[in-house]
Amino acid sequence: MGAAPAANAEFAVSASFVAPAEGNSTLWILVPTFHSLREAPLSIETPASTPKPPSQHELALMIWLAVTPTLLVINLALGPVLAVLPVVPRTIVVVTIAVPIVIYAVMPTLHRLRRRLLARRTA
Repeated sequence: MGAAPAANAEFAVSASFVAPAEGNSTLWILVPTFHSLREAPLSIETPASTPKPPSQHELALMIWLAVTPTLLVINLALGPVLAVLPVVPRTIVVVTIAVPIVIYAVMPTLHRLRRRLLARRTA
């Protein structure tokens, strides 16, 4: 079990992400910051330019917009090749191809598009 924080603690720790190094867009660094309790931030502040996360309905629409065309293209491209497989292995192959495409390519693109649309709406 972890120890409970001491009642007479004199510092607090917060963390923030630091932008990636030049030329490395995938590595974000989490940097801890120590604060005196007298100087500790009272709340987490988000920049005004950061949009709210998508609502449940917006996220459902974004997922549908990502998954439907991806599955359609995969089935049109690989349909004749996969037709010889039974349904379960065929589904596993299609999902194994579709999930990385949706997660790493389509959804980030849709999130960027959503941010741009929200920025235009507020500007």
